[in-house]
Amino acid sequence: MNILCPISTFCGRFKGAVLFPLLLLVWVERTNADVVGGVSEFDWGRGVAVAAYAGDASDIQLAKAPPVNGPKAAAKPRDKVSDQLWARASRTVTEVLEQQHYLQQPLGDAVSRRALDRYFEALDPERLYFLQSDLLRFRERFGSGFAKAMHDGKWEVIDEVIGALGGRKADCAVWLEELLSQKWEFVEPWEVEMSREHSDWPADETEAKRVWREQIGSELLAEVLDGVDLERARERVRSKYASALQTPAASRGERIAPALAALARACDPHSDYLTQEEFEDAESELNLTRIGIGVTVDKDPSGLKVISIMAGGPAQRDGRLRVNDRIVAIASEATPFRELAGLSFSESIRLLRGKEGELVRLKVAPARAGDPAARVVVAIVREQMRSHEGEAYAKILHATRAGETRRYGWVVAPAFYGNENGAPGGRTSSVARDVAGLVKRLKAETVAGIVLDLRGNLGGLLDEAVELGGLFCGSVAIAAVRIPKEPIEVMAPVKHKKQLFDGPLVVLVDHESASASEIVAGALQDHARAVVVGGEQTFGKGSVQASIPLSELMQLRSRPPLGGMLLTIGKFYRVNGQSTQKVGTRPDIVLPSTADIPSRGESALAGCLEHDAIEPVRRKLAGKVSFSMLQTLRELSSSRVAKSEAFALIREECQRLKQEEQNNRLSLQESERRKNAMLEETRYAALQAASALSVDSKGALKFQRLLIEDLRAKKLPLLDEDPLANSDPEGLAVEIEALEILADLVELWGHR
Repeated sequence: MNILCPISTFCGRFKGAVLFPLLLLVWVERTNADVVGGVSEFDWGRGVAVAAYAGDASDIQLAKAPPVNGPKAAAKPRDKVSDQLWARASRTVTEVLEQQHYLQQPLGDAVSRRALDRYFEALDPERLYFLQSDLLRFRERFGSGFAKAMHDGKWEVIDEVIGALGGRKADCAVWLEELLSQKWEFVEPWEVEMSREHSDWPADETEAKRVWREQIGSELLAEVLDGVDLERARERVRSKYASALQTPAASRGERIAPALAALARACDPHSDYLTQEEFEDAESELNLTRIGIGVTVDKDPSGLKVISIMAGGPAQRDGRLRVNDRIVAIASEATPFRELAGLSFSESIRLLRGKEGELVRLKVAPARAGDPAARVVVAIVREQMRSHEGEAYAKILHATRAGETRRYGWVVAPAFYGNENGAPGGRTSSVARDVAGLVKRLKAETVAGIVLDLRGNLGGLLDEAVELGGLFCGSVAIAAVRIPKEPIEVMAPVKHKKQLFDGPLVVLVDHESASASEIVAGALQDHARAVVVGGEQTFGKGSVQASIPLSELMQLRSRPPLGGMLLTIGKFYRVNGQSTQKVGTRPDIVLPSTADIPSRGESALAGCLEHDAIEPVRRKLAGKVSFSMLQTLRELSSSRVAKSEAFALIREECQRLKQEEQNNRLSLQESERRKNAMLEETRYAALQAASALSVDSKGALKFQRLLIEDLRAKKLPLLDEDPLANSDPEGLAVEIEALEILADLVELWGHR
């Protein structure tokens, strides 16, 4: 029986759910991270039901090994959903992927083989446990039939893979004890792989032991560099792997979740199966319901990886956490640190959440540290965050140039949020409505121009993006969407048809600006309405996803906790006809950025859709940014950047990061690592000083804060310090240059 609705019904029925997922980074195949209960600590991607990764050993014969200082596997948990219903759910997922996915492709041999590979990568992302022979054996037995097994509800492949993983982990537990008992000295030169993310699995047991020797050596030296003596370092490494080398119990739903997710990701990097908890947490992000420290994280082999930082949240106000930092251990004020490596994603999230008002200590591996063993401790108080945290906000900067003081508006849209169940004009939360309120107040404060800051904006609801574009362009086409077997739909504002601000506008983006952000920046660029400023390009995600509860697809009267799907159903296009897929939106003025690393972005994701184009949308330009204006602005900016010490240091850092990634080598010589750590501290201090100098060069800046809650205030206090200041020295340098570009644009605007 065909349980699926046709694509036209599907899209109409879930129109409000068509969205651009809020995360996108990459380190295995793909990532779609999103807020979890508001802490943003959940993964729509690889972290799906990580507790199921180790599987259930209760009904599988595993090799025996000495315990690794850890508890025994728990008894098999009970599942609220029967195996029969899970089998039906699994069939639904496969049929939806085959019939409703954008590619409209059968889940044949090629997709099945990719799905099995994705499954192995999810279970063993650092290639530490399985051998190549394991993959070859399972590929031969199940590779071409993986999708059919999921369709038919036959779990043999899942049970056998999990059983094999348990056996390999038992072997690794023995090797771990052997390695920890050895004498370790880090005196002689010794280099190992910095990351095994793209390495092959070991060919045999001999190579696997070599990999483990390098892994444990790296872990021990990291502890030593953190100020721990070698004996204590051994205990900490043993404790760290105690959880990783166990095979915890899991319910049937937890066991099949990563397999269904792997099958979805074999179709494209942004399709996914979501557990019930993940599905519900995704909705809380769009509704701005949050609790915690205000970060978006994704599963990482070492613990948790910071994907984005919520504007106005505790972490953003603290200023020390940055995107791509890795949280490797968590402690409370009174308890010692607990290493996250080896813990399930849900366990790590529970440690991060904790209780409101309590201090949480995070041991962080900074993303831009030259030494991957570098650690800093960041202490933040958990909060019950108010709904406005994560909302759009603004500020007014009073800057003097050539003796004349002008006011400039700065609007930050951290995400394209909105109450997904409501129409754009009637939602309880709406980024377009919030930005409209901020822009109206900025106009009332007589700002000369505005910077629309979309840095780190990972996307959100498509219609919110279209409405926001209308605030600056009016009732014109903002984007086009193509869904298979449907006419191309041109999208224009419905609620905000009138152009609210027609003055000088700069749009600031970075490599993490994705999906809906790219559409807005591209539309403002195509309509000659704004000057886009940023790194080499934005993220490059040009596909449309629908978020659908599995119970809806199965047409169940009840709502059992079956989770849902994130399904790629179409692609969106700029009004010039070009897709942003893989290429992103290219800024008019390019500034040096350490985020422009080849391994980041859509094009680095395995199996991503290709770039293409449609016929350009007929349009009348809504703006007045001319080619000659852009040429003048580029020349003026290029001259300033060439003289900037901060940007010179940023360029050097870009080259260093690219070279390190290309070499992928890490020294295990202690003296060399300590020397590199000192050099890293020196480089960072120099960038801080240079960024501070660029701020000082602007003279006596004055600031006025403008949050949503300030809109009704009769007067905004004038402050000597920026209450919403960026603590990142690179980000600060970029903001100062963006302000200079806006000031240039204001002057050109007056002479056009």
